[in-house]
Amino acid sequence: MKATIRIAALALVILMLGLALVSCGGLGGKYTSFVGNTYEFIGNRFTYTPLIGDAKSGTYALEDGKILLTYDGTEIAIPMPFSQGDGYITITGVKYEKK
Repeated sequence: MKATIRIAALALVILMLGLALVSCGGLGGKYTSFVGNTYEFIGNRFTYTPLIGDAKSGTYALEDGKILLTYDGTEIAIPMPFSQGDGYITITGVKYEKK
C-alpha cells in the first residue's frame, strides 16, 4: 500500500515538473520585422501591430513547427510555419528580431 502511494506521488511530481518545463517554452518579448511590423508575446497572448493599420491581439500556441494564432473574437486558429533562433523568430518565412 505504501509503495503504491509513493509511486503515485512520484508520478504526480514528475508530471507537474514536465508541465512546468513545457509552459516555460513560450515566447516572450517584442519582435520586429525589417519593415516595422511587430509581434509582442506575453504569456500565451500576442499582439500583432502592422506598420499600417490597426493592431490585433489574441492567443497563440506552438505546435510541430507551426504557430497557431487565434485572434480575439474569433474561433478560427490560423496555423503558420514557425521557427525560432537566437534572438529572432520567423513566421511564414518573415524574420522578426527580438527588441
